[in-house]
Amino acid sequence: MDTIVVGLDGGEWNIIDHLISEGRMPNTASLIKDGCRGNLQSTMPPVSPLAWNSIYTGVNPGKHGIFDFSTFEEDYSRRSINSRDRKATPFWKILNDHGISTGLFKLPFTYPVPEVDGFFISGFPAPGSGSESVYPDDLRKTVGRPADLLEDSHLISDGNFERLRDNLHHIVTYQTDMLLSCLESHDTDFVMTVYDGSDRIQHFFWKYMDSSHSRHDPSKFQDAIYRYYELFDRELGRILQRTSKNTNIVLISDHGFGPLESDINVEYYLSNNGYLEWKDKSQESSQKRSIVGNITWILWSAIKKTGAEEYVRSITPDNVYKYGKDLSSFKKSNYDWENTIAFFSTVSGQSIYINLESKFQEGSVETEEYDTIVDQLVQKFRSLTHPNTDKQLLDTVIRADEMYHGWATSEAPDIILNVSDRYAIVGGPSEHLLTKSTQHGRDRSGDHRMAGIFIAQGPAFNNNVSDILDFTVIDILPILLFVNDTPIPNHIDGSLPSNLFDQKYFDSKDILRTNKYGYFESDEHKWNNNEAQELEENLKDLGYLE
Repeated sequence: MDTIVVGLDGGEWNIIDHLISEGRMPNTASLIKDGCRGNLQSTMPPVSPLAWNSIYTGVNPGKHGIFDFSTFEEDYSRRSINSRDRKATPFWKILNDHGISTGLFKLPFTYPVPEVDGFFISGFPAPGSGSESVYPDDLRKTVGRPADLLEDSHLISDGNFERLRDNLHHIVTYQTDMLLSCLESHDTDFVMTVYDGSDRIQHFFWKYMDSSHSRHDPSKFQDAIYRYYELFDRELGRILQRTSKNTNIVLISDHGFGPLESDINVEYYLSNNGYLEWKDKSQESSQKRSIVGNITWILWSAIKKTGAEEYVRSITPDNVYKYGKDLSSFKKSNYDWENTIAFFSTVSGQSIYINLESKFQEGSVETEEYDTIVDQLVQKFRSLTHPNTDKQLLDTVIRADEMYHGWATSEAPDIILNVSDRYAIVGGPSEHLLTKSTQHGRDRSGDHRMAGIFIAQGPAFNNNVSDILDFTVIDILPILLFVNDTPIPNHIDGSLPSNLFDQKYFDSKDILRTNKYGYFESDEHKWNNNEAQELEENLKDLGYLE
């Protein structure tokens, strides 16, 4: 094994530094002591679909074309993304083309997995059946059911936080067991794995850990996040036992994490300012929608888990069945599209779409009006403040065509939003601009930050750096290609930070370049009905679809 990359989704320096000071993350501490550390700046907005795909490809979202967990269709329905939506060359393709075998385990947004020289096990999101989660086929018996590597997302919507904590903790160890089993039979030059339960546990358990949180509750869950990090460090140690003094080791996260206090109901703001029209926006109706919707979703999740869907279908009126099966259509059908100019994407998209005639079935905005409307909304959102304190609610508001560039920019939303600390953006009808941060009526107390983690140790890297280095997610691909003596494509947006490397090592290497790669297109993957429905349920349970 020449190179290993370990991802910790949402890895946060404040937590790591605290645990290192208490001696609770010795393996991570050792890597920092003998290597170097830095902040890894995320994409804008700092959300996993954009960030991990930028890590894989070295390009901004305007080139890789992933802007959310799902994408809008012309009729306003949403389709879950998959690996074949990615439109830029990933690092494993380049490594394989140059004779370097890759072992890739539980990488987010890689279903269906491609054939590689080595092995590939997909991560979230993926259907539990996982017919295309594993390559090669001989590893199916080794890794078992692909669903066992993913958390039980229903525990979030059910509010069963004790089982959720235990489930997330269990998967840390199980993931390492399966990875090491794969390496026993498929030893590869390059290995990467991502532990993603850290993201989920920080979203829902932050207030138990953080005494500064307004809803701090030092209950039995106070140590849930710390324990996850400790388990991660222990499993990191097991992985590092397979390395040698010649192995280059990299730890990264796609974004950081911090406390969350309030939700900004952005469609309340759009509606009040004449940009969005609901068919029925009365408070009574909104409350009924919320109550009925939540109850129906809980019931429907239970039905799915018991396998009784076909029986329920046979005894349920068509309109009730359809409502339970596709709650997203309820929100969609409540828009008065003819009188709606702009609307919110999703919690994970953090963006605004303009209801263009040329883009959507019931579009209301003509192309000539587009720039004026976008610029108006950008200015309005930049001036959006807390009603009591006048503090800005949004840290960044920018046109997508100013934020992104490349061949896939036309598929982006129109305005990108990034919140100030302690806020999140949500959509749907509301009677207030700001509300307590929740999901499925459960307390959601942690959310993403721009600065993630970066640690590097090995013969390629500088171990005499006293300063904290600063990189971006698009720099990861050129770093990995360089230490594997592989050409760096000229189309990428990332750069090679020379101060990261041992000076003798860096001076002894030629920086190889190539024009071979760039736009990358795969055959379209169409979800079957069961896969599509399962993914939609998982994304709703996790709060990524409303």
